[in-house]
Amino acid sequence: MDEYVSARVIELMEEGHYTQASFARKCGLNYQNFNKYVNGKKEWSDKATNKISDALNVSSRWLRDGIGEKFLGAYHKDKKEGNAQLAALRDISRDVDDYTHVVNTINGEHNSGTQTIQTGDSEVEKLRQKVAALEAALAEREKTIDLLRDIIQNK
Repeated sequence: MDEYVSARVIELMEEGHYTQASFARKCGLNYQNFNKYVNGKKEWSDKATNKISDALNVSSRWLRDGIGEKFLGAYHKDKKEGNAQLAALRDISRDVDDYTHVVNTINGEHNSGTQTIQTGDSEVEKLRQKVAALEAALAEREKTIDLLRDIIQNK
């Protein structure tokens, strides 16, 4: 099975005019390990094939098993990017909530920190506005993706 994975990787390298070193670098793989994978001296790991799939927008099923389309559609790539952006937004939101909790605790216990807290409140508001803007942009992107998917399915 691994020789078939190597053959598909070599196919990708040839299509993209990559050397082994440049391909490994693009995919975030150690060159020496990559060379061992390609030459059959090391069994392909899921982690390595997933990195290749992610870096080149290639179907992991095609890469591992030779089944299905080689490249993922734009919908899958956009959806993956959108999910990553949503996760980042959730992290920011949690940070804002944690910060607000700390500010409320300080505000309740120490009046001497009022100026610092007011400055912090404006920073929290800026973060909230940024989160709201990013959520709106993400919603628009999802609408566009759905529209494109409908167009593709109707062809």
